[in-house]
Amino acid sequence: MEIATEVRDVYTFSPGPCSLPLGVQRSCHNSLWNFEDLGYGSLEIPGNSYESKILVKKCKDNLRTLFELPDNYSVMLMEGGAHLLNSGIPLNMIPEGGSANYLVTGFWGARTHKESLKFGNIKLVHEIVPQMNYIPDEKDWQIDTKGSYFHFTDNETLSGLEFKQVPYAQGQNIVADMTSSLGTKKLETNKYAVIYAAAQKNLGIAGNTVAFVRNDLIGKPQKMTPSYMDWRNMVDENFDYNMGIYSIYATNTYVEYLNQAPGKLDYWENLANQKAKLIWDVIDGSRGFFKPLCTKRDQRSRLNITFYCANDEKIDNLFIEEAAKIGLIELKGHPATKGVRASIYNGTQLEGVKKLRDFMLDFQEKNEVRIVNTLSRL
Repeated sequence: MEIATEVRDVYTFSPGPCSLPLGVQRSCHNSLWNFEDLGYGSLEIPGNSYESKILVKKCKDNLRTLFELPDNYSVMLMEGGAHLLNSGIPLNMIPEGGSANYLVTGFWGARTHKESLKFGNIKLVHEIVPQMNYIPDEKDWQIDTKGSYFHFTDNETLSGLEFKQVPYAQGQNIVADMTSSLGTKKLETNKYAVIYAAAQKNLGIAGNTVAFVRNDLIGKPQKMTPSYMDWRNMVDENFDYNMGIYSIYATNTYVEYLNQAPGKLDYWENLANQKAKLIWDVIDGSRGFFKPLCTKRDQRSRLNITFYCANDEKIDNLFIEEAAKIGLIELKGHPATKGVRASIYNGTQLEGVKKLRDFMLDFQEKNEVRIVNTLSRL
């Protein structure tokens, strides 16, 4: 597979599942009929077969290569999306009667926090901002230094907030949900205790979850931890838990594709910055016609850009309808935020982002005139 510019009739800006490079799609499609030239398909492979074990090892090795993981971290491949780890993390990291710290900056952080309350004494380090449209200043955080870890969501897909550096957590083990950002930037892995991500944004398709866990944290689960959430089992090659092989194949294929880029993560980080700048420049130059949900420039997401058109829901809907007519789809904002949302992941084609930029400029020009004419008649 080559890293190539793709021109399509339809470009999807879905927040997940993501847009997949055509080469990755073809490989996944072909595997359905003939997996690794074995004569049968990837949907037919038993999870405990020799072939599946080879695939799992290959996927883990490719992830280690892409993220330059140190030897003292384990790579885990699991099902259940990030939701499963919302439970699995406190079950494996909080001892009986222990505590942990959670910073909530958006919809997914709130859901993660809610789940964690079942498994320990959870400290909310800052009150939740009502509109979830900015990240509270670190100086205002109140961290329980006796907690087992500090959890945060690196990029919030609804409100479009992104951490630009590792937060200061007063010596706590740092746990990051990177579902929408893992694979789009270089990481200082040794600053994290756990990094986890559902694969369907930048690392494959829905149904697979990737986690990097520091080895000293494995082996201390609460007694009630189910076998499927016990990290000791996740690193045990002999633990038979019948993984979904097709989703792992998709992740491995995508990661192989990401590894082929010159500079690997440097390439994808630069490309993510380039694509995001195309849209943010239009918003900033729109004289307020396009208004972002995120209120702080240095916290703007490169990956999920949520905005409103002329502060009018009808114009938001018109934008979404007209964009779809020219092949720009999945731009409708989440029901919790409404508005317009452009999700721009690794697989989102640069040509598609350029087409969206041009549409935004044209849409603003036409509708500013329409709004002025309407007001002049009042």
